Amino acid sequence: MSTTKRRVQPTSSRPTDTGPEAENGGAGGWRISDELPAVLTVEEAARVLRIGRNAAYAAVAAGTIRSIRMGRTIRISRRELERLLDSAVVGREDNERGIRAG
Repeated sequence: MSTTKRRVQPTSSRPTDTGPEAENGGAGGWRISDELPAVLTVEEAARVLRIGRNAAYAAVAAGTIRSIRMGRTIRISRRELERLLDSAVVGREDNERGIRAG
């Protein structure tokens, strides 16, 4: 496995956008680099999300991160990470408006 760092890149309708909308991908949502494989291990997903290994496994166990289990291996799709990031952005925007998740 390559040790090249890979980046999560927000998408935007205008590449020169600045401000909070650009930071979270604007209206287009998050797009994870096509350089990543279609499926990742939990450790790889943790690195992409910049969270700890244990936190990633806990999120998989809680169902926050949907995964595929094949025998003893767990894989997470690149699309699932994009979905997770998009839902987190929506949740943050709702929180800023004073809307509670329920």
